[in-house]
Amino acid sequence: MTDHSSPDIKYLSKSEEEDEDLYAYQKSIDEYNEDTSEGAVYTPKKSIYPKSSLMQRLFDPFAESTRNEDGTIIYNLEDKEL
Repeated sequence: MTDHSSPDIKYLSKSEEEDEDLYAYQKSIDEYNEDTSEGAVYTPKKSIYPKSSLMQRLFDPFAESTRNEDGTIIYNLEDKEL
């Protein structure tokens, strides 16, 4: 009979300090992912590139977009972007 449970994740580190750093990093990621406050979820991201520039269209196409309560991305297309 085979046990089909997933194995525990093992990390290789050289010292106890690295273990503590990894634990703190993983804990901060978990806290970030659990943050479902309205400001964290629905706030639009600032654009890095000028709107409708080639760089913005390639690397940051949903800049300044928001999300609704279902997680759907809401993006208002402007004439200059066509």
